[in-house]
Amino acid sequence: MDDLPFLSASEARLLMASRALSAVEYVQALLDRIARYNGQLAAFIEVYADEALTEAARVDARRAAGQALPPLAGIPFAIKDLLDVAGKRTTAQSRASSPLPATADAMVVRQLRAAGAILLGKLTLEEWGIGSPLDDLPWPPARNPWDRQRSPGGSSSGSAVALAAGLVPLALGTDSAGSVRGPAALCGVIGMKAGRGRISRAGAVALSRSLDHIGPMARTARDCRLLYQALVPVSPCPDARPLTGLRIALPDEVLVPDLCSADTAMALQETCRVLVTLGARRVAIRPPDFPSFYDDVLTVLHAEAFRHHRKRLAMTPEAFGRRARQDLLRGQGISGTDYAAALAAGRRLSDALTRMFAGCDILVTPVVNGPAAPIHDEAALRRAGRGVMRAVFNLSGNPVLALCAGFSPEGLPLAAQFVGPMGSEPLLLDVAEAFQAATGWHRRHPTL
Repeated sequence: MDDLPFLSASEARLLMASRALSAVEYVQALLDRIARYNGQLAAFIEVYADEALTEAARVDARRAAGQALPPLAGIPFAIKDLLDVAGKRTTAQSRASSPLPATADAMVVRQLRAAGAILLGKLTLEEWGIGSPLDDLPWPPARNPWDRQRSPGGSSSGSAVALAAGLVPLALGTDSAGSVRGPAALCGVIGMKAGRGRISRAGAVALSRSLDHIGPMARTARDCRLLYQALVPVSPCPDARPLTGLRIALPDEVLVPDLCSADTAMALQETCRVLVTLGARRVAIRPPDFPSFYDDVLTVLHAEAFRHHRKRLAMTPEAFGRRARQDLLRGQGISGTDYAAALAAGRRLSDALTRMFAGCDILVTPVVNGPAAPIHDEAALRRAGRGVMRAVFNLSGNPVLALCAGFSPEGLPLAAQFVGPMGSEPLLLDVAEAFQAATGWHRRHPTL
């Protein structure tokens, strides 16, 4: 089957259940594709081929014996290398990381294994989740499969690249200021940041305890739902429901040039038009002044990240890449008063969003301010990295989902972001699934 690499997890489950596809065949097809393309894309840091094939054979044997199987049995996944795997080193893509292997799986890895999913390996990131893909690190940066001279975003770059390139159907990233949603947007896949505290962070390398989230990533909303259900099993997440009567808002305040390119603005308007044809209705709301909270995000991020890395920075500053070292040291001079004020601003933003969502169900915004920037244009990368519309929802804690909403004239993905009130993760997935069914942007794949 030539199309195995771009099967959705949902499709693969059905094929394996009917015995038209074995877990070993599926895993081997993906391992072959990784072997063929990872040298170009640098999505994977480490591949666990033997372990994955052994586990796939166990799944096939259990199925042949007629045993009951868990919901993700035989489905491969991969993880950003900030998440622990027992017996494996967590590099954080930094020379300053511990050389010792982890003693236990991160909770999310444990949950996915319990659901039957098969771990293929660990994925590239930007150093400690805060660095930049400069040439002063021993690991090559991940490359955007749509154009390898364009940025894939960060810091969960390998996760998005692996999905877009058909190397794996499910992935996990981490998101402290948009690090799941930015790469998802630039690579044309789905990235979800669930509400604060919804998904366990146990066994993940911390960056900012107030802002860190672990995020499910996939090519389809249906697959993202499967991931979310495995990670939050006590939270009801039924199959997609119709959008009749859903109130959506795309306020003019988020369409200004600093936040949104003209191409992205057109894609967002078209996204809303599609949702209206599916039964939603547009409503007018006045959003909070999102840019005014961005400095508060950076204050919290840098203060907490510096506190976490202070000893490493003091002992071996040369072990850090230049950009990570610069960004981490920004937290050194932040006072306790300024830090407390930034946290208080986050509470004000949360309250303002709660009031706003009394008048709408879903807020539609840009994710990034345009398509992927050239990788050698540091000024463009800095502008693209100013992720106001991503970062503010880490501060507020609201659930958010990013997905492909079209393509630029150059053939690069454009994206929309759906934001909901606390507890609205199932609704976000409903909207994303309905949108994908009506459009098909997610069925476009890069030519490698």
